[in-house]
Amino acid sequence: APAVTRETVPRAPLLEPGREAHVASPGEVIQRVTAWVEAGTPRLALQLGGEFAGRVELVRTGPGRVRLSWRCRKASAAGLASRVRTALAEAGLQVEGVQVDVAP
Repeated sequence: APAVTRETVPRAPLLEPGREAHVASPGEVIQRVTAWVEAGTPRLALQLGGEFAGRVELVRTGPGRVRLSWRCRKASAAGLASRVRTALAEAGLQVEGVQVDVAP
């Protein structure tokens, strides 16, 4: 039997199409974004709870380019969007647009 290596095992998508992950902390958001970058899937949607309650959506807009949409309930949560943007840049992606909406 052929050896099973990381290269021979297909990657599972982070989420089924149309589903959102629920996360509770900034660290979890960054972990999910990093895993999404590595997986190469076209879209990631996260529903945040707790202090950062809101919704984050990342969409690949082309090779090496993404768009970030962030809807949160508190202005303080919007600061996490810049951390996500930095994580994307460190992963070699160009962030074409960031939309942050604060809605009670």
